[in-house]
Amino acid sequence: MLVGAQSRFTWNRVAEWGDGWMPIGLRGGLEEGMQSVNEACEKAGRDPESLYHAIFAPTPEVETCEKLIEHGFDDLAFALPSVSEDEALPILDRYAELAEKLR
Repeated sequence: MLVGAQSRFTWNRVAEWGDGWMPIGLRGGLEEGMQSVNEACEKAGRDPESLYHAIFAPTPEVETCEKLIEHGFDDLAFALPSVSEDEALPILDRYAELAEKLR
């Protein structure tokens, strides 16, 4: 179970019940959130490295994504708006280019 919130209640819930944490990238506070998750795990006697960390809708820029990976996020799930195929395909192509740069 991935816990996807970023409230003051989130950290203990992730440490006690979650298999991981999956915040929304556009909300910010991700570095602090990762630190809070790690601290809650340590208090609960759980290894923070046992958690899976994914992020939904990070800013699709190389520098931003590299920072997220450095801070411990395992997967980045980019948002795709509800648009026509003609509009969606170029967005997906940009995401694929970004993924290649991050490998």
